[in-house]
Order: sequence, then C-alpha cells, then structure tokens
Amino acid sequence: MAKPAGGPASKARAPFKKRTFQDHRTKDGNSVHAPVAKKGLPVKQQIRNVKRLLAREGIPEDMRRNQETKLAQLEKELEAHELKMRAREYKKRYRRVRHVETVKLQRRLAQARRALHDAASEEERTAAEERVRLALLDLEYVEHFPPAEKYISILVEPEDPEQRQHVLAERVRLRALAAARAAEATLLTEAHEGRPTLGRASAAAAAPQGAADEDDFFLLSESASEAEAPAKPRPAAERQAERPAQPQLRIKPPRPPKRAPEPPAAQPQRTRAEGGRKRRKRADA
Repeated sequence: MAKPAGGPASKARAPFKKRTFQDHRTKDGNSVHAPVAKKGLPVKQQIRNVKRLLAREGIPEDMRRNQETKLAQLEKELEAHELKMRAREYKKRYRRVRHVETVKLQRRLAQARRALHDAASEEERTAAEERVRLALLDLEYVEHFPPAEKYISILVEPEDPEQRQHVLAERVRLRALAAARAAEATLLTEAHEGRPTLGRASAAAAAPQGAADEDDFFLLSESASEAEAPAKPRPAAERQAERPAQPQLRIKPPRPPKRAPEPPAAQPQRTRAEGGRKRRKRADA
C-alpha cells in the first residue's frame, strides 16, 4: 500500500468527546457546571471530582448537601475496599507463619491434655489445666486473628526490652479482637445449627392447646383400638384379586448371530512367460 505524499501513515484518531455537564444556576443567575458521574469510574476519581465541585463558589445548598452525602458514602466504600485489599495481602504474606504456629500450638495442646489425663496429684492437675487453657487461648489467637492487621507471632519473643513491651501491648489488643471474632463465629454456628429446631418449637407453641390435646386423644384411642383388635388372616384368593394386573411383556426371540464373510478364493499367480504370450496374441489380433 502506497503511503500518502504528506508523510508517514498515521492511525485515525477517535473523535473528541466533550465532557457532559449539569447546569445549576444560583439565585444571582451565575451558572455552576457539575460533571455527571460516569459508571465504572474509580472511587478515588469520584471522590476527587466531588471535592473539586465542593471547592467551587456559588453552589446551591441542596446540591452541596447531596454532594457531601455522596462524598461520605464514597469514602466509606474506599475504606472498605482498602481494608479488603489489605486483608488479602496479609493473608498471603503470613500464611506460612500462621500454619507453622498452628501446628506447634496443636502439638502443645495435645501434650497438655495428656499431662492432664496422667496427673496423679492435685497440683499436677491444676498445672495441666492451666497449660490447656493457655494453649487454647493461643490457638484461638492464631485461628481468629484479625485479617486486616499485621500478624504478630505468639511464639517468638523479641530481644529488645522496648520492642518487647510494644509487642506485649499489641498482643493484648489483638487477643481482644480475636476473642470477639471467635465469639461471633460461635454465635453464627449455633444459630445455623439451631434454626430447624427453633422453627419446630415455634410452630408447636403457636398451635392451640385444645387442638393439640384433642389430636393426641384421638391418636391414642386409635392406636389402642388397633392394638387390641387381633389381625385376621385373609384368604389367598382375595389377596390375589386385590393385586393390580400386570401387563404382559412381549419377549422378542434373540437374533441369530451374523455369519462372518467368507474369504475370497486365492487367484493363481501367472508367470512372466504366460503374460508375454497373452500380450503377443492380443497384438496379432
């Protein structure tokens, strides 16, 4: 394809699309243009656009209130999104550390339970119970650790005294958060497991008492009468007559097996001399 004389071939650009505006006029007649929010726009860009709009002068009060409400909602969405992304990053970063500590704490809990089972005196039993309690608390800390927080190891102690104090304070705060998450998970599990039982109990409580007693009375009387009446044997002809008639099925006879095709008869192979004689006869004719 030949290039145009004016220079190298250039791609055709898309036509410029003007930005759409909403026309808001103030009491004195001045026009304030507000950009229309587009679908699929990033949340940060929407927040920046709303803040730029609120920084202008001469905006109507109703429009300002609406934009401030929208700004608060967008900031909440941004905070939730950042929290989710941070939780995903921390889960990937501390996955191996938490797995190793979970295995170690489970082994420690098993040892404490064996010591509790083999305790001979009251002092040994008390010490073993305390070990079991601490191991359960540490295991709860690892399993229900807040996902959006940096993981602080429960088994490793820093050597610096100042850093050790900071780690201990953070562990107290994170233990409280982990305990709250564990309690919430327990409540959800119990509610999920007890939902069918609660439904049956509420249905039984909603039924009238008289109807329930009456139904129980009739059920008891019918069961008693059935138990007292002996079962009489029925004749075989009567039982055979009550059975539904079954349709007769037509059974097709099996097809004979197909015969295998016979192999073709072997043709005698002619010699070279015989072929030459036949060719000469055809040439003479």
